[in-house]
Amino acid sequence: MKTVFLFLFTISYHLLSGTVNAAGSDIMVVIDVTDSTSVNGTVIAEIKFKDKGFKTKCTYIDAINYLKEQAKEHGANVIKITQHKYPDSWSSCHRMEATLYHVEDAGALEKEITWTTGRLLAAADFKAERSPLPASGLGAVSDCGISFASSAANAFAKVRFSVQAVFTTGRSWIHPEHVQNKELLNHEQKHFDLCELYARKLYKELQDAGLTAATMQQANNIFKTVYNEYNERQYKYDTETEHGTNLKEQAKWDTIILEELNSLSAYADHL
Repeated sequence: MKTVFLFLFTISYHLLSGTVNAAGSDIMVVIDVTDSTSVNGTVIAEIKFKDKGFKTKCTYIDAINYLKEQAKEHGANVIKITQHKYPDSWSSCHRMEATLYHVEDAGALEKEITWTTGRLLAAADFKAERSPLPASGLGAVSDCGISFASSAANAFAKVRFSVQAVFTTGRSWIHPEHVQNKELLNHEQKHFDLCELYARKLYKELQDAGLTAATMQQANNIFKTVYNEYNERQYKYDTETEHGTNLKEQAKWDTIILEELNSLSAYADHL
């Protein structure tokens, strides 16, 4: 029997501001077992993510990634989780069962978008009906966050981390007059890119720390440090670009963000 230590933290930063969309074929929607959303589409397959014995690569994120890989192989674009067993005294793993579907408009079901290369934000991804910050007078509001999960075989084993940069569609809003505004959409995309940048920074710091379950308290300090840097950087970005309206400064930031993402490309595989 193996004991597993699991941790989940989330940064949520409401961005005050404002690309052109990625292909719909890149969309993969995961519907949680607690979500009652119905799926009107073609059932492709029923799949499982099982406990295969003593292993640590079976966090929640590992399970989701496995389901996504299987969905791609089967030509599905929606994953409806039908059963989810959490780690317990019998298993260190998250165990899941899911139904795979293919639907015509998977994007309509998307509630969260995990940052991936080539999957750019589109106006349709901003699904809030009204601005979360109505007094701001801004053209768009993005809700981006960073989450991480961890697992370890025992109190002295090195902890394995998974980190995600996530855009929440239902808390992100764009003014109807700006749905065709490419400059504004690019500005919002860079907010999301900054989220990914700091997800990589967080992953690097956590990996470099060499933490065990017994020293996981240090992860809180690392998280807080990265969170503060992230918060300050988003504020600086909005201030200097004037929420994307200063196109000269926006172009500078576009370059800066891309260069910094490239500098941390070794940490891009942080799921």
